Amino acid sequence: MAARLSVRLGRIEAAVSAYVALAERLRSENNIKGALDVYRMIASLDAKSGRLYEGVIDELRSGMDVLARRKRQGKGFRSALMTLAVVAVLYAGYAWFGEQVVRDLEIAGR
Repeated sequence: MAARLSVRLGRIEAAVSAYVALAERLRSENNIKGALDVYRMIASLDAKSGRLYEGVIDELRSGMDVLARRKRQGKGFRSALMTLAVVAVLYAGYAWFGEQVVRDLEIAGR
């Protein structure tokens, strides 16, 4: 709230320091997307601040990429497990059906 007021009053340095505190708090809470958004806002307020926080923005962006990759890999692993479970159930049904057919043939052959 104070940062928005500082921006409206033209006190960019005060706004930047308030937004940096907010971004660091979000970052400590592992809210990477929120922290990235705040740092982008800081960069848009002042060109000097934008250059100052380019490294932090790149770091957060790469952190989000890593999280997205892990999430995709997790989904792929779960899909593979579900496919394996379905194949196992289908094979068990196939084996049971084959056993029933063999029993029927043995009974008919007697």
